[in-house]
Amino acid sequence: MDAYAWLLMLLMIVPVIGGAICLGLPSRRWIARVVIITSILLIACSLALFSLMTAGDINVVSLIASQVLPMGELVLVIDFALLVTFLLLGFRDRSWLVIVLAVLQIVPLAWFELSGRSDGQDPALMFNFLGMVMVLVTSIVGSLICIYAIKYMEHDKHWPRFFAAMLVFLGAMNGAVMCNNLVWFLMFWEATTLCSYLLIRHERTAEAKKSALRALTITLGGGLALVLGIILAQYYYGSILLSEITAGSLLEGLALLPLGFMALAAFTKSAQVPFQSWLLGAMVAPTPVSALLHSATMVNLGAYFLLRLSPAISSVAELQWIVGLVGAFSFLATSILAIGQSSSKRVLAYSTIGNLGLIILCAAIGTTEALFAGMVLLLFHAISKALLFLTVGVFKHQLGKDDIEPMLGLRDTSPFVSFALLVGVMTILLPPFGVFVSKWMISEVALDFLPIAFMLALGFGASVVFYAKWLGRAYAAGPIENRRAPLSERIDGHFKWTLMALIAGAVALAFLMQQVIVYLISPYLGAVPNDLFQVIGAYGTLPMLGLLLVVSITVVAVTLVVKPKAESLSSAYTCGEPFVFEVSGSYYIDERNDRRLTSAFNYCAIALLAALFAIPMLIDLTTITIYAIQGALP
Repeated sequence: MDAYAWLLMLLMIVPVIGGAICLGLPSRRWIARVVIITSILLIACSLALFSLMTAGDINVVSLIASQVLPMGELVLVIDFALLVTFLLLGFRDRSWLVIVLAVLQIVPLAWFELSGRSDGQDPALMFNFLGMVMVLVTSIVGSLICIYAIKYMEHDKHWPRFFAAMLVFLGAMNGAVMCNNLVWFLMFWEATTLCSYLLIRHERTAEAKKSALRALTITLGGGLALVLGIILAQYYYGSILLSEITAGSLLEGLALLPLGFMALAAFTKSAQVPFQSWLLGAMVAPTPVSALLHSATMVNLGAYFLLRLSPAISSVAELQWIVGLVGAFSFLATSILAIGQSSSKRVLAYSTIGNLGLIILCAAIGTTEALFAGMVLLLFHAISKALLFLTVGVFKHQLGKDDIEPMLGLRDTSPFVSFALLVGVMTILLPPFGVFVSKWMISEVALDFLPIAFMLALGFGASVVFYAKWLGRAYAAGPIENRRAPLSERIDGHFKWTLMALIAGAVALAFLMQQVIVYLISPYLGAVPNDLFQVIGAYGTLPMLGLLLVVSITVVAVTLVVKPKAESLSSAYTCGEPFVFEVSGSYYIDERNDRRLTSAFNYCAIALLAALFAIPMLIDLTTITIYAIQGALP
């Protein structure tokens, strides 16, 4: 194997070996060392691969099955081992739905494999710069989250299984984004499902078990949709290679069903409406798990899959509209629902679902500008969301809460945490950061789809509201009775350095936006949209740096200069009587109304999904009817 093949293999194997070693180590000190060493190796391998491809001016690395060690022979065994594991989990948790979904995957997959229909499908791995974006996010951001978890999970009694699942998760994600053969992709897809189930269930509380089972059920349903999509792809397209499916001619009628099932699988993995309940339930897991699911693994896989399928989806108007509407509607619905949430982790969960919806919309539109926006959003959103989740984790580690209300006066009680929160929100909402740039371009490309553009306008407004409410709560002084002394507990180095690394990364990439475009985005797209430079500066990086400087000065003014003194705060007048004064200004809706609103959104999304499968059937039925009438005419 050449250097490219070795690095690709190491990115998959190193985390798995690290996880296996963690399972066999009883000492926490040694587990921590293994996690740190594995994380460093993973980061080094990802950067080495990026440097090698950039220096060699190579945009695509293809490997046939025989080049990938003995992995080709193991795929079938691992696939069925995972499905049997799901079957056993269904029996253990007494979930007949999980059992049925596992059986429905095993039977058609066994027929497909044993009939030899997946043989000779090469190249098995095909790695490009879209995969590079995912590998860098998974390997760097995911590794920082694992290092952060060493301190966060210090009181947990089950370190071996926790860090084993975390590390294997990273390896499975890296493997999935490299796959060109859909059967290989399915193996890694289901591996991420198993890891997410184990991590969500980690604390073994009744709520954790219930949430893990819900996540397993929904994502197993997505796995079944993927299996059906693979089998139908072989029937209609004669191939299960992503490179050949996306390079095919225009499709119509029932030949759209494989793409419909694959899109459905992606919707479940990325928790798009109406499948969002599993990701919201996953917030019961420890904060490092939430950060890993939302920023570096799992949910990004569905959006990435649709970006890979974008040439095929965008070539069919019916699929383009339905997939685009699902993404845009998920963004709008979750942005509205996030406004009424009191839990910071739940707000971030809704925000993640919405931003993934925007990436899915980009995949549906499929133009160069749209794909550019989707890739930029995929990269920058992962960094910002990891920063926000880990910041919330520090607050929860100090006070045992993740609600927004107790964050009143956070600037005074924990300046570093409030600063990290401010930077995280800024990098999502304000220019010249990548998330803003991508959303600017999404709004431009969506103008050709007016219903979608209207949804985006409402969603963008709602997202500003819920982030501004949260930030306002943290930076408000509040009544003098509510002012607390600074938190006495010092922030541990694991927390501080991981947060500082993410802050530095988010800010540095804003400075290096054009380099990111030239060396990471452009090699995949083959070109850079002309109007992009109207956003980041027509004369190079100077205008962008100037804008970043203005934003930075504003932040310093807000955090240091605009700070009310204690004597300027008013006291509540209570006629001399003792009174506990509380203020709540975030306007949260109650659980009953939240369920009603969620149900309404879910019904609308279900109607869109029904159209995803009804339209191909109607097209074929119409064609058959026309041919029958024409044949009957003299």
